[in-house]
Amino acid sequence: MRGANLTGADFSGAVLRDCNMGPLIISAKRRLPTQLVEAKLRNVDLRGADLAQAVLDRADITGARLDGAKTESASMNGVRDDEADTGAS
Repeated sequence: MRGANLTGADFSGAVLRDCNMGPLIISAKRRLPTQLVEAKLRNVDLRGADLAQAVLDRADITGARLDGAKTESASMNGVRDDEADTGAS
């Protein structure tokens, strides 16, 4: 799913464990980030997923499993995460 435009997609309850949603490398200077703007990711299993540079602005990740997910440089402005489980204690 690298570089895919999944704006508004509903993945509620999906298992996307270890899924690669990092940017699609077009050239040495051009990367196309995965777009998950306003996506519904409620209760999604994203453990170990690569979300580096993904755009998750205003996405609903309530109840999502994110432990081990790579989120460096991801845009998460306005994300709803009422019950997100990051694996942190």
